[in-house]
Amino acid sequence: MEPKFKNQSVKLMYQLYQEFDHGEMNDALDGYRSKRTQSELSCNHILFSYVDSLLDQSDLDLTYATLNVLPETLNNLYQEMQKKYLIKKNREQIVKILSAYLSVLALNMHDLDLTCHLSDEEMTWGSHYRIKVNDQDLLPAIYEATSINDNQLIIDHDALNDAYQSITHVSLKDYMDPIILK
Repeated sequence: MEPKFKNQSVKLMYQLYQEFDHGEMNDALDGYRSKRTQSELSCNHILFSYVDSLLDQSDLDLTYATLNVLPETLNNLYQEMQKKYLIKKNREQIVKILSAYLSVLALNMHDLDLTCHLSDEEMTWGSHYRIKVNDQDLLPAIYEATSINDNQLIIDHDALNDAYQSITHVSLKDYMDPIILK
């Protein structure tokens, strides 16, 4: 499903990701692309590669209107991943997918800043990048909101909500039920 965009910059970011993903140059993006650093281009690709894995799974888009399908979509993706990965790797992937989705959702629904820089910290997105929305990286907070119990991945709904709300001042609880992955 083609995402709905409230924010034109996020739409351009998504189109740029698709350009790289499909390997076809989009001349309409020349101006936007030329104003981006290599770090910004890399972070854009990292974020949207995770987001796209969710968007391909369901009717989920980048608005609050479809957020109610996120728990089921994540659970379906998690079940597919269980066939490929051990639980620790599943946790890492789900955390990155959820963090990327919520970061892009926040960017799309609110006029927030996206920053990206290389880091030698242990927890990074990929290629040693830290990606922040309004100076906050959701990745560590969402990782802390997850735990493994009896071979199930548990996501603390309150901690997840707090992480998102700290950036947007919007409660996820108004739009979706807790995420249960089994």
